[in-house]
Amino acid sequence: MSTQLPDEVLLAILDEASTPASGRTDYRIRQRTMRSVCLASRRLFRLAQPLLWQQVWVDSRDDLAALRACPVVAALGGLTTTYRADLTWNEKAAEVHELLPNVIEMRLEKGYDDELHLPVLEGFTSAVQVSCASRGNCR
Repeated sequence: MSTQLPDEVLLAILDEASTPASGRTDYRIRQRTMRSVCLASRRLFRLAQPLLWQQVWVDSRDDLAALRACPVVAALGGLTTTYRADLTWNEKAAEVHELLPNVIEMRLEKGYDDELHLPVLEGFTSAVQVSCASRGNCR
């Protein structure tokens, strides 16, 4: 009898731990937890790394620069389904779309203006939910 849990059981546990966060503090805790899991073993790394990329939250120019510079974003950015931005939307939004092409939920927390940014939002053809928390004026 094997002493290893099947991948399906581990994935169920990891899926629960990687539920997208609603707040910035929760997001940081979730990311730290998933990074620790990735470092535990090669097997857990293989299973947890895609879950680490389900949600991306950018709230500073440094975060955006780190996202652009990340060597695995080309391979794993397509796994991101939730994108939150706590910086003005005009800061390289088109680049974010190129890095994270499969976003289905996008939340823009501040600095959004319909006339200025709607063409960029239209680039996110897969985005089914777009919300702007601070101004509430998304279409």
